[in-house]
Amino acid sequence: NNIREKNISLVNRGESYGISKSDIDLILPKKINEGIAIEYYGRTVRTTPLNPVVNANATIQDNSVVYEGVFGPKTTLVYTPLLSGVKEDIILSQYIADASFSFVVETNGFNLYNNEKGCYVGRNEDRPYFDFGEIIIYDAIGKPSIGDITVEPIEEGKRYIMTITVDDAFLSDAEDIYDVKTTTD
Repeated sequence: NNIREKNISLVNRGESYGISKSDIDLILPKKINEGIAIEYYGRTVRTTPLNPVVNANATIQDNSVVYEGVFGPKTTLVYTPLLSGVKEDIILSQYIADASFSFVVETNGFNLYNNEKGCYVGRNEDRPYFDFGEIIIYDAIGKPSIGDITVEPIEEGKRYIMTITVDDAFLSDAEDIYDVKTTTD
């Protein structure tokens, strides 16, 4: 019997927030510099903002954990638990030239691969274990754009830099209405 009950409501775990009940454990720390961790069948992948402007404190809004100003005063990171993991949104409240956001990804023995649908963590190129998904950007009225994701190894199988880049022409378009949301699909 592979059916498992899941409850993705956030709960306070002292120094972090997590989900109530799931086969996927999510750890959202009260301080962003400790990194967002997802554990699945004993393997943990952790993402931590690279060179954050502030070590933002977590606040709860609805069933999401929000970190304000991590990459500057015009940026907010929002993590929302899903049945299959977590959704990350990077919200821009104003235009930011050449917007890119880098994270250190600790892969716990797996490699981080980049492909046409984003990037994923896996044993090899054919066996994804964690999927970061495609980067899609929306302005406040829902006009979409596709973002770019790049991967640079620090130490193969252990640590990588993952950079999300938003198309500057999209961000600077006078018709764009802020807030602009960058999300994983």
